Amino acid sequence: MRLLVDPKNETKIVAALGAVNGRASDHTYTTLGDIAAVAREAEKQLLALLPKSEAPGAVFTAVSGGAVPRSYKYRRIGTYVRLERGSTGWFLMDVGRMEIYDGGGHQTLHLTQDQHVEAVTRFSKQYRIIPALTSSKAA
Repeated sequence: MRLLVDPKNETKIVAALGAVNGRASDHTYTTLGDIAAVAREAEKQLLALLPKSEAPGAVFTAVSGGAVPRSYKYRRIGTYVRLERGSTGWFLMDVGRMEIYDGGGHQTLHLTQDQHVEAVTRFSKQYRIIPALTSSKAA
């Protein structure tokens, strides 16, 4: 599956979500709006680290559903999605059904090795390292 997160693909995206969610709807992604919100969060996190020109290739994974107290003992059905950043936007690459307990609602940005190096280089230009004091200066 490779669907651009865009209104023109709404029918296909909703169908893919419906196929994995079955009748579950309370803690799942069910609409294009849900997936578009995940894509917006992915873009926000990615562009905080890299310029748009370096964005293609990044992956963003998300699991639906919010956190509940640890004392909540029942499983819930949630939706797992994997988005990949292409040159024209975010693409829905994979959708799955997950059992979630107390830890639903998490999202993770994954960078390629080259993106990681670029992000670290850009970040390290924002600060300077304090030189270590020698024992003679400390006394």
